[in-house]
Amino acid sequence: MSIKHRANAILRLLLTLLVVGVSGSISAQMVTGTVTSSRDGEPLVGATVMVKGTTTGAFTDDQGSYSVRAAEDAVLMFSFVGHERQEIAVEGRSTINVELVATEATLEEVVVTGYGTQRAREVSSAITSVKAENFNAGQVNDPTQLIQGKVAGLNISKPGGDPNGGFSLRLRGISTFGANAQPLIVIDGVIGGELNSVDPADIADISVLKDGSAAAIYGSRASAGVIIITTKRGIAGSTNINYNGFVSAEQVARTVPTADRATFLELKGNDQDQGADTDWVDEVTRTGISQVHNLSMSGGFGSTSYRAALNLRDIRGVGLVSGFTQLNGRLNLTQKALNDKLSISVDVANTVREAQYGFAEAYRYANLYNPTAPVTSDDEAYVNFGGYWQSPNFDYFNPRAILDQNTNEGELKTLLTSIRGSYEIVDGLTASAFVSRQRRSNLYGEFYSRESYFRGGANEAGEGVLGRARRYTEDETNDLLEATLNYVTDFGSTHLDVLGGYSWNELEYQGFGLEGTGLPSDAFGYNNLGALQAITDQAVPLNVFSSKNNYRVIGFFGRARVNIDNTYNLMASLRYEGSSRFGAGNKWGIFPAVSGSVMLTNLFDLGGFDELKFRAGYGITGALPPSSYISLQRFAPANFFLYEGAFIPAIGAQNNPNPDLRWERKGEINVGLDWQMFDYKFSGSIDYFNRVIRDLIYPGAEVNSPPFTFPTMTVNLNHVVLRSSGLEGTFGYNLESGNFSWNPNLALTYYFPVILDSLPGVTPDFRFGSEGSFLDFSTSPGAPGLNNNPTQRITIGEPLGQFYGYPIDIAASEAANSWVYDETRRPESGEDQTIIANGKTGLPTFSLGLNNSFAFGDVDFSFFLRGDFGHYMLNMYRVFYESVGGDRVIENSVVTDRYQNINDVQQVNDYYVENASYLVLDNAQLGYTMDLKEGRSLRVYLAGQNLFWLTNYTGVDPSVRWADPGSSDNGGRANTGGGNPLFPGLDRRNIYFTTRTFTLGVNLNL
Repeated sequence: MSIKHRANAILRLLLTLLVVGVSGSISAQMVTGTVTSSRDGEPLVGATVMVKGTTTGAFTDDQGSYSVRAAEDAVLMFSFVGHERQEIAVEGRSTINVELVATEATLEEVVVTGYGTQRAREVSSAITSVKAENFNAGQVNDPTQLIQGKVAGLNISKPGGDPNGGFSLRLRGISTFGANAQPLIVIDGVIGGELNSVDPADIADISVLKDGSAAAIYGSRASAGVIIITTKRGIAGSTNINYNGFVSAEQVARTVPTADRATFLELKGNDQDQGADTDWVDEVTRTGISQVHNLSMSGGFGSTSYRAALNLRDIRGVGLVSGFTQLNGRLNLTQKALNDKLSISVDVANTVREAQYGFAEAYRYANLYNPTAPVTSDDEAYVNFGGYWQSPNFDYFNPRAILDQNTNEGELKTLLTSIRGSYEIVDGLTASAFVSRQRRSNLYGEFYSRESYFRGGANEAGEGVLGRARRYTEDETNDLLEATLNYVTDFGSTHLDVLGGYSWNELEYQGFGLEGTGLPSDAFGYNNLGALQAITDQAVPLNVFSSKNNYRVIGFFGRARVNIDNTYNLMASLRYEGSSRFGAGNKWGIFPAVSGSVMLTNLFDLGGFDELKFRAGYGITGALPPSSYISLQRFAPANFFLYEGAFIPAIGAQNNPNPDLRWERKGEINVGLDWQMFDYKFSGSIDYFNRVIRDLIYPGAEVNSPPFTFPTMTVNLNHVVLRSSGLEGTFGYNLESGNFSWNPNLALTYYFPVILDSLPGVTPDFRFGSEGSFLDFSTSPGAPGLNNNPTQRITIGEPLGQFYGYPIDIAASEAANSWVYDETRRPESGEDQTIIANGKTGLPTFSLGLNNSFAFGDVDFSFFLRGDFGHYMLNMYRVFYESVGGDRVIENSVVTDRYQNINDVQQVNDYYVENASYLVLDNAQLGYTMDLKEGRSLRVYLAGQNLFWLTNYTGVDPSVRWADPGSSDNGGRANTGGGNPLFPGLDRRNIYFTTRTFTLGVNLNL
């Protein structure tokens, strides 16, 4: 049964539950009372009274009084800032008066840390925790979207609106040269958890371990930070059934500005007129209608608790044949025994996604194809193209034909299972064991029609090898075994928490595929590769490929935390970890950390401060090489050689082995302040961080040949370090008055320039190239016409991300309608190319996220603004298609407000480097909550995403490009947030259109 058929069955079930949930109720009663504080006995104004398991509630008035409608068997939850929350059963009573116990406000909140939890007041590292009630709303299909813009220092971006595209995550900017530039993901204890194994609706908390002292407990994979995702669980004795669903409409919001028919003919000449007036972007896009349904049930009895959830996502992208249908199920089960000394938890999550990737190339060609060309033609010249108009030329294809004639899709399956057992041996001493397996099985298929000019080989004569098909699989397993021993005790006013543990993690990847040309008929598609045959002597034989690799990470770790008199907190941790990816003598590394904090308000009278905590920490984390077997000599099939009259295939070396390859180490200092002010209405934190990354793992170092076989190898840079630093701040305000509340929250980050700095007196072990002061070039813009043209250059001692090209006198060039070289900026070497754009970089200097939430009675409203500032981008569309020079008159022109009709060759210069600072209304939502019978509730909301952008950038999306994905289109599949982190700020031509989304949704609590 396909996901589509399963989806229909689920929708019928959901509809039935909705009808039952709304109609099967009994009447509720009115409960009144007053809420006071244990601090002084005075009434609490604006305290919250909620009916548990619903959104029904009220605020106390200026006398501390409240009234709320609740069922006789309901439970009321009372809360107020700076006081402990209380839950009281109604039990048929009509009057309930409550005295809330005063506490230390939000610093009593429990925060998820590595291998445990901790009260916020005891945390001495930089950790940010975001609860479910504060997540972003609207069409959210990736868990990381829930906290986008809400965590200072964490940048989450996905240029364009590709529904299958991955998000790029950068915590405190660039932290490594290697492959693990994104934070380590931990899902319910599973290290390296797959994000699509957890539905956003099932997440209870996301904690971000930002600094080295917090992340060092995870050792070799924590240099880019750690994101810990905790899913929702059930509570015994409290049964809840929840349905959340929405339907959304997504539209194209920003496109590449190109010439219309009249302007195109004016620029390129009437000889290019093909007689039509075609909006190619309109031809390859649509309004994407999506729907999401989430049904969950949680509860328990006795010593058993559970939560089960079923999630359906049917997402249609704005690009034709793009989107996915995903079915996800999750069961979290906990059983306690032996007087609650023994606890066993079993978690199972299964995800199946059927994805249509479309072709990113189609959206690129829609921006550059001749606007006077028709989509189809009855002319016999186009019969062998399936009736689609084509103008055979290099890198020039009818975009609608690409999408209509070809297929690019896949089925992705993820199964995540885990079991955790813990036993309290004696009071305070608990032994735990955790075992998990995550398996991903991906099956992809690509098919290119015999009539497709794009990759299918079609031509006007209908001759040669026609049609192409590809089928391949990827299987990944992640096995984890961990054991811990935890001891917690109190000595008077001193609290001690000691943890020791062992971790064994093995990851394996296998791939297999077939590809060939020569389809006897399009009817065979990619599911009958045996039908591929050699039609002519030019046929390409069937290509068979396969691969397998694995690696292992083993660690021993320990941590001690001490709290003295709720004032002083100390933490020290150590992880000793080994990985099979390193050289024979360098497989093991040590990752220590230490931090401390002091509650200053316990020592001094600080006026309006209710709480003020100072903290500081230092930790060392590591980074793994980008792939396995780099330290070893690898062999692969090589050329043929003649032996006894026959050509024999040879096996030859493929790389320079590096048995000395060792750990990349990041040392990070963090200093911060956390505070609550004016009766806990104002809250905030400030952090300063400074990072130094040593022994950078670099894949392209030039070495002498001989003695080495090949000219480059992967090495540790022994003579340079990467330095980065910054400031972070979060500020919040809580206003509650009667039935009105307002909660603004602001997250700010300032980044100092990232510098690759030399270590004095250290001689490099290898060469960098022609000049010792330069490390590397980025990849070129690509074809046509700009291969082997570097766009960035890394200079030791200079900021990372500077642009490299021809220094142009822009005013003189515009006056002359051709490029005028600025001789005053010619480098001393005499070269034509140098650092351009006044040394501006592709990295931001400042980021912000501003959230405002309002509630008035049953109505709630929120909006969220997000922005990055100070980063520049090289606009590749303008580089290739703005100048009308050269012989590519067939392509449309990019026409921006900077367009000056320069008639000259394409080149990378200052003219195309733009300030990409932006502010976007990322999310806005208006909701209304209705009280149903028996304490049930229904909330209806309308939400919008990406409602407007404020930017001067002329490209599709001004979001930061933290890494360069290269000039390829990734086989038509979406980029998943990877790329080369050394070269930020390159706006390639494979970016999906930016979209705007409107959502209508409901939340039903039964």
